[in-house]
Amino acid sequence: MKPEENFPPAEKVDDTELFSGDDFYVTGYCSEAPEATGSGVTKLTFFVNTDSLEPHDDISIRYYFSIEEFENKEIPGSFVLQKTYDQVETEVADKSATISKPIHYKDDIYYVEISWEGYAIANSNKKYQFIIGNYYPEKWDSSNDWSRKGMIDLTEAGEDYDNIVGGVEFAKRCDNVCVYADGKLIGGTEPDGTKPAKVYKVSQLVRLSQMLLGKSPFSSKEAAEQFDFNNDKNVDTYDLVVLRKLVVSQPK
Repeated sequence: MKPEENFPPAEKVDDTELFSGDDFYVTGYCSEAPEATGSGVTKLTFFVNTDSLEPHDDISIRYYFSIEEFENKEIPGSFVLQKTYDQVETEVADKSATISKPIHYKDDIYYVEISWEGYAIANSNKKYQFIIGNYYPEKWDSSNDWSRKGMIDLTEAGEDYDNIVGGVEFAKRCDNVCVYADGKLIGGTEPDGTKPAKVYKVSQLVRLSQMLLGKSPFSSKEAAEQFDFNNDKNVDTYDLVVLRKLVVSQPK
């Protein structure tokens, strides 16, 4: 029997995988607990996620909030910041998260930072919960908090926040809750619009060279568009030049 040509078949290439591995983000939800006086707290639940296969044990997240509504524009003695649940602490020996005191960012914006030093929290589905706000006499309004924007309020959605056991199924991506590795921004958008620097890889350079040499086309039109590094709607040697400079010049 004559052997079948092109056997075994070439392994299917998924070019989109070349652009994965550096997406770190937080998912979560919240519930408002207002008081009749205008004070109150926001209850928050977060999970840290990534598509990276490389474990990181230096991850932290920051929740940015505004004190615009505070009368003296400073953190009052009645300010509430309290951890309510740390799944890592309950399940992993000698590991737990730490939450910072409010840290000034700029103007009337502060943040609190939650870190899991020595534990690879990303994609572990470990839940962290805390409350933030203010009781009498100061008011509390989370609607002006950068990291609160876009978050789902489960109470408004008809769910009982305090009686949710898991919560992953309710969690939505929170793009304004930022992720850091050893203090470097790697996920989310800061209040001034700063986003993580893009990561350019030698594997992208090799793949683009293969395509330009005619060895194999890209796996899809969408994949090809990601290789248009000079944004001229074409993928050609000019993109190879741009990508080579990006790979060489990016911070190590």
